[in-house]
Amino acid sequence: MATRKLSSHVNITNPEIQGFPYLESIKAFAHACDEVIVVDGGSTDGSLEKIAEIPKVKIIQGYKWEKEFDWSIMGKNLQIGYEACSGDWAFHFDADYIFHEKEVAKLRATIESEHLPAILVKKINFVLVDECFSKISIPILLNKKQYPALAYGIGKDEKGNRVSTFLRPITKKGKKINGLYHGDSVYRNTARLCFSDLHVYTYDFSFMDKEQVKEQRGRFERSIAKFLGREPLSEEKAFENFINTMRHRHKMCGEKVSLYFHSAFIRRKVENIKPEQFGHSGWNML
Repeated sequence: MATRKLSSHVNITNPEIQGFPYLESIKAFAHACDEVIVVDGGSTDGSLEKIAEIPKVKIIQGYKWEKEFDWSIMGKNLQIGYEACSGDWAFHFDADYIFHEKEVAKLRATIESEHLPAILVKKINFVLVDECFSKISIPILLNKKQYPALAYGIGKDEKGNRVSTFLRPITKKGKKINGLYHGDSVYRNTARLCFSDLHVYTYDFSFMDKEQVKEQRGRFERSIAKFLGREPLSEEKAFENFINTMRHRHKMCGEKVSLYFHSAFIRRKVENIKPEQFGHSGWNML
């Protein structure tokens, strides 16, 4: 029986400075997949040299980022990574995602048997590194070979409505505008999807200190405000909203998890987490 090739792709820009567990993330996906496409937005923090040492990785230069978030550039770079994937399936991940080695066999069996356009993968989201909750299922594993009309993008759908699901996979419809495909989001109400029991572990802000979080949330808030055409919140208000969100997520978490709940690829980083990093104790603000 033929084996389907599995690619994965990720966007990065200075992940070392921002505090993402990017090396652990890329190594975990390199273990699970046949190739990893890394699309760089102009990193200057020494991360590319470290990434280049990881087997199965191909680094591609995408559109250059400035300091601020730019959703259109993110969408373009996401599409660049997707198009560079040579596999039958393309698995998109962010630099804080870990694919657990215990699920690799299940992942491989799923892509061999599945023929729908996308597979929903559930997020296990960490608040502190010893507590987590099951977040949402997202279509980040796309059947690229059998559904060549699948793409990524951001902007407006074919009716002119804003696409509220940022950076979801979409179907190519109409013209390519500003380098991005516009169309219907590939989601539960618009396409037949595979509801799998696969998971990605997401670490969000776990290894960031307070200044990194403040900068990250401030940039994110300004980008959302620009996209929606409203006044941005101050950095202080954005940080306050972040803490309130984390308090809410903290309440959603169940029993504490052990060190060995985590993937072997990130276990050492979890074990050596520092008090100034959010995932250690939430700066005692939760």
